[in-house]
Amino acid sequence: MEIGSRENYQADIRLSLPLFTGGKITNAIRQQREYLMAAGYGVEVSRLQVAYSCRRTYLTLMLTDHLLEAEDASLKRINIIWKNVVNLYANGMADSLDILDVALAIEQAQRQQENKCNERENTAANLSRITGLTPLKSGRLLVAVDSLPTPVRPSSRFELAAASETNRPELKLYAHRIRAADRQAALAAADHFPDLLGYVAYHGGKPNRNLFSSSFNDFFSVGATLSWDLNLGLKNIKESRAARFRASSLSRQRNDIAESLRLQHEIAVNNLEHAYDSYLSVESEYLLSQRKFHLAEKKQQAGRMTINRLLEIEAELATREALYQAAKVHYYLAITNYLYAIGSDKIYGGL
Repeated sequence: MEIGSRENYQADIRLSLPLFTGGKITNAIRQQREYLMAAGYGVEVSRLQVAYSCRRTYLTLMLTDHLLEAEDASLKRINIIWKNVVNLYANGMADSLDILDVALAIEQAQRQQENKCNERENTAANLSRITGLTPLKSGRLLVAVDSLPTPVRPSSRFELAAASETNRPELKLYAHRIRAADRQAALAAADHFPDLLGYVAYHGGKPNRNLFSSSFNDFFSVGATLSWDLNLGLKNIKESRAARFRASSLSRQRNDIAESLRLQHEIAVNNLEHAYDSYLSVESEYLLSQRKFHLAEKKQQAGRMTINRLLEIEAELATREALYQAAKVHYYLAITNYLYAIGSDKIYGGL
């Protein structure tokens, strides 16, 4: 006897729906959501760090530019002194010692200028590396196009945020990691419960119920499946306990970071106010040095001051000028540190 047909056809369609899983599905979805949010804030952490590093390097480039300008101005002043001394020497009012003193001052100024040029090239190369920008086709390095505005008192520039208003992404990153660890603990605890699945199935084909018939027939089935894995090694309990320990450890790390950021915020505020006060003091000293040099220059031309004394006053002016430019940049560096400490979006903007 031939069993059924020479050709066999069979179709089985089954639709299952979890009725009870003890929270496995819900906690797994929420855990992955927390991981995704933590990864997003991890990108924000890197983005903030890159912006902070780029801004500081750019300000350092501007500092080297200003210091180079100060050295250029100093060299020009010494060259003017050199011309005056040469004229005095030609008229018998200066000796060869004065000529040698000014020549030595010129050599020192040129060496300082070369050192500042080298520092400037190194800083520009570092900024090029951070930003990914390549040097210009002409062979010159990056050039700072901004000009530093005159510093103003920080409280009039923007309202200083309180330490509790810190918006650093590191805190949000750890918050999502803690919640992910809590979900992992709940997920491990859910393994203690059985899984109940309901299903609806359709079966059709030939031969199907009658193996000795070649006719097509089908039927539906409805039912439930109960599965329960018993782990006698207490793996679920241990995994849940380990996840809760991890959540507790992450919470302590977050508290440490929050305390560190609070201290960083206080230091940044103090440094910002101190940077502004220092700028005012250095600016006053620089203006006084300018007046002193101009008066000394006239006094030397009148023959009432030696060349050595004039060179000393010029060197003092060059130092004050460099300190003045540095104080201005340090003010904006302090602002950068403050914006980074509170995680402000203003760090991505201009000066």
